Amino acid sequence: MQARYVKTVILALFMLCLMTSCDQKPTKWMVYYGDLLTEEQLNGVALAILEPAHIAPKKFPGVSTKFIGYVSIGEAEEYRPYWFDVMDKDFLVSKNPNWPKNHLVDIRSPAWQKMLLEKIIPPIVNKGYHGLFLDTIDTAVYLETTDPVKFKGSKQAMIAFIKKLKQDYPSLTIITNNGLELLMDFGRNIDGVVVEDLYTRHDFKTKKNIKTPKDDMEYKEAILSKFTNYYNKPVYNILYADSPTSSLAKFGIARSASKGYNWYVTTVDLMKIGTMQ
Repeated sequence: MQARYVKTVILALFMLCLMTSCDQKPTKWMVYYGDLLTEEQLNGVALAILEPAHIAPKKFPGVSTKFIGYVSIGEAEEYRPYWFDVMDKDFLVSKNPNWPKNHLVDIRSPAWQKMLLEKIIPPIVNKGYHGLFLDTIDTAVYLETTDPVKFKGSKQAMIAFIKKLKQDYPSLTIITNNGLELLMDFGRNIDGVVVEDLYTRHDFKTKKNIKTPKDDMEYKEAILSKFTNYYNKPVYNILYADSPTSSLAKFGIARSASKGYNWYVTTVDLMKIGTMQ
């Protein structure tokens, strides 16, 4: 009877490992867009996603942290040095209502892709970054879903661009943000995925952090499970919460841990260093 019980426990643990990627150890990581960062704050941090305009990795020569530089590929931002070169271009679609200085971009545009590959990304690499954090990928999904005729091919163009980026910069670590609908199509060409709003999200209307609806959670979990099982690559989960000890954060942390996701608790502007696992 005891032997049967032990076998049952072992089988249960084995199945849990399959579902939660037990071969991947939790990673201490951070995403921070501020400009105040010390070597002490990087102690033990394996991966740091930072704002290249604020932080240069070359300032931390003795740190073993892998530095990943932020770059928006689905939106153009008014506060970037390149803005005056693109502000009148036809690949700008509309403003992001949640971030008024950000403009949705048509990724199908060869001019925008050339700007990214030749003018926007090289300076980030030259600052000493080991990789790129590709944000606003879901713009392509949003545009093609909203107007399938006008923006036909946007999703495929985004997939093709990410593959080309990895081809052009094979030594760089490429981490994408969201865009889960396309994840399985470019999963082979990236080194991990960051996901927002999986368990907690920021409501821009009420300006409060809330729990993500169950159906949305389960939909995203299904995609992420398929991704981790097929590609065996990490998931980095941002949890938006007012405090790491709040019930909202505790819920997100517990669920992230059960799935084998690397969690990080912070605020939606990402201007403060959050709580790492």
